Amino acid sequence: LAHPNIITVFDFDRDGRVAYMTMELLDGSSLSGLMHRKGSSLDWKDAEPIIRGVGAALAYAHEQGIVHADIKPGNIFLTTDGRVKLLDFGIAQAIREGVAAAGAAAGNGLEGALTPGFASVEMLEGMPAAPKDDIYAFACVIYEMLAGHHPFDGKTASEAEANGDKPA
Repeated sequence: LAHPNIITVFDFDRDGRVAYMTMELLDGSSLSGLMHRKGSSLDWKDAEPIIRGVGAALAYAHEQGIVHADIKPGNIFLTTDGRVKLLDFGIAQAIREGVAAAGAAAGNGLEGALTPGFASVEMLEGMPAAPKDDIYAFACVIYEMLAGHHPFDGKTASEAEANGDKPA
């Protein structure tokens, strides 16, 4: 994926049973690090470029037929020179190469790789990842940036749905 808001991955390979990626080196901090240091919500002027950057990255990835499948503050990187980069396309790459497809009969192959607080109900139930799942997770990230806390106080989508919860 070649997009200014997506980290450049130079290589994706295996060494025996260990899969690895070689990526561009970035200087800065994750969005989760920024929110932790700030201890509160972001101002709109600070959140807007992040929203635009991640939105552009997701639109491009989805146009290419790729679902990220793990959107969360820890996978959004803010460089020291003001760029926004979407990180960790490892799950997406595995899906694309069919690694996860081998276990499709037993679920979506993502068990243990998802971040439950940002995964949709469908993904938690083992359905194949789809662009709408990225949008759901991105909406949770936006809410957390602007409100200063997770929309369902850190519950998974399944727990929130079962409780009939509305965003806090």
